Amino acid sequence: MTSLLDSRIRPVAVRDHFEAEVEEVSPFTLCIPEEVDGLRGKIMDSIVQSGADSSSIIDLTIELQEFLWKGWEPTLTYWGIGWGSFLDIVSGYRRELWLWCMRERTWQQCISGLAGRLARRTLDEATKEHPLMASVNQDRFANREASTNNKLSHLDELESHAIFVMREVAAECERPALLFSGGKDSAVLLRIAEKAFRPARFPFPILHVDTGHNFPEVIEYRDRQVERLGEKLIVAQVQRTIDLGRVTDPGPGASRNRLQSVTLLDAISEYEIDAAIGGARRDEDKARAKERILSFRDALGQWDPRNQRPELWHLYQGRVRQGEHLRAFPLSDWTELDVWQYIAREKIELPPIYFAHSRKVIERSGMLLALSEWVQPMGQEEIIEEVVRFRTVGDATCTGAVRSRASTIEEVIAEVASSRVTERGATRADDKFSESSMEDRKREGYF
Repeated sequence: MTSLLDSRIRPVAVRDHFEAEVEEVSPFTLCIPEEVDGLRGKIMDSIVQSGADSSSIIDLTIELQEFLWKGWEPTLTYWGIGWGSFLDIVSGYRRELWLWCMRERTWQQCISGLAGRLARRTLDEATKEHPLMASVNQDRFANREASTNNKLSHLDELESHAIFVMREVAAECERPALLFSGGKDSAVLLRIAEKAFRPARFPFPILHVDTGHNFPEVIEYRDRQVERLGEKLIVAQVQRTIDLGRVTDPGPGASRNRLQSVTLLDAISEYEIDAAIGGARRDEDKARAKERILSFRDALGQWDPRNQRPELWHLYQGRVRQGEHLRAFPLSDWTELDVWQYIAREKIELPPIYFAHSRKVIERSGMLLALSEWVQPMGQEEIIEEVVRFRTVGDATCTGAVRSRASTIEEVIAEVASSRVTERGATRADDKFSESSMEDRKREGYF
């Protein structure tokens, strides 16, 4: 007897759980139906009885495929996706179907992902059948770097993995938050979040730990970006931590950078955050290089570099126990040069202090600190005016500038490509206290 998979014939009608019949063909729109009652249990029974594994999931989920085809057929066939092609596409989605059967994915997550895969294929088919649609694909891939043999560029691969990590954290955790400092890595994280979740809202708020010693350009940039995105912003203030007596004020002009650890842990506790998504990268510091993509913190917010979960083949374990939380670093594998190249490709706006400008500075301990209400000359120090830019942003009392004439992204990329010192090594005074200063702070809860 010829099986349905072999014959590729159009399947028979199944139970209609779609909210309404599709009256008009809506290009690239596939509605997500309600889950069929008992279907997952039925598939699980078949798995148990047959001893099947994920490689056999396509045969076991044929009823699900027939059900989805019935609702999506008008759109798919309009753009040239027949039943056979539909099955071919679904067969490449077997891992997600298996995770849904194993209750590692919700119905919404699984079917939305499949709908997205089909929508991309319909867009490709539409371009072939309708030349006028070519402009859609051109816009879609306008920023993709040319590559041979249809291989993704290294930026495409980094972006794809970062999107996967961010979605994985959103799916596994109940109350994640995205850490935002207003710097270049934070700006890239926002773009990754847009690509991961738009047109829906972000499934997490944006969290900024404010030392109170910030560059005004960065705060203005932060507020402008949050307003543009229309997302929720939580500002955790170090000054409030000081006022509550949780930490000691180091005094005027002293760095508050280390105090951020307590403020961050307090915010995580107050808002019951179980995952903090940050823009840290392994190339920044030796302590960063020890960190996993998902880095776990105990009930006290402490980090133990020798007690981290394995991450083989990009398989991540995002579950945490009560009181614990994790830090997620989607940009961990990126370099400073990768970040700048991605900013150029995506045309991401940045605070103006990242580009060359004239500024009054004070040279202290080999670093150029910007003159401000918190940074004033001491002893024999003099105020000088230099053309500088900042490679990173942070507390103004410990973040130095570098002499530079790079006023455009292209010039910055050329400058970074020739640099042999990381941005933190060159411009962050708080990392120069000792060889293990970053690791010491991370053990305390620093991000």
